Amino acid sequence: FLILISLLDFYFIRNWKLFNFLELEDWPGLLGWLEERIYVKGQLNRIYSNLLINTALSVSNLDALHKLETEVRQRKPELFRSLGVSLGIPVLLKQNWSEVADYFSPLADDPKTKRRDWARWCRALAAGVNGVDELLELAGGKDAFIMILSTQMISQFTGNLTELYNNPAGRAP
Repeated sequence: FLILISLLDFYFIRNWKLFNFLELEDWPGLLGWLEERIYVKGQLNRIYSNLLINTALSVSNLDALHKLETEVRQRKPELFRSLGVSLGIPVLLKQNWSEVADYFSPLADDPKTKRRDWARWCRALAAGVNGVDELLELAGGKDAFIMILSTQMISQFTGNLTELYNNPAGRAP
């Protein structure tokens, strides 16, 4: 019992600042603390990286995500399989579809990618009408969100294809 209590105390004391930032909802302070841990102290790990990703998104600091992506690719490329989909959010927000396809295709093709179906969905989204086959596969998957989004995208693409088929000149009927 004493060993368990000691371990819990050690964990709490070790992460005191983290808990303090979370309690105060000081997201910019937490972001700075996480950047210091990762870049200065070299503690690049999945837990701190996920916290940094979520914190950077909450304060709309997409530059912090780009910096983390660069760091992960250089120092721990194996971690990229776990974080790649989340780190691709800024790429997705730019809506440069060729860049989205270039970013997410390697993740979608790698069976060891965490949340691979999301990478596949982003690639299919970037492919537009050419991604319908992949969207059909994803619509039959296990993740309810991906199923719904895939079905909606298929519906939109089907409407566009029907309109194009009925009016080959590309003019509105």
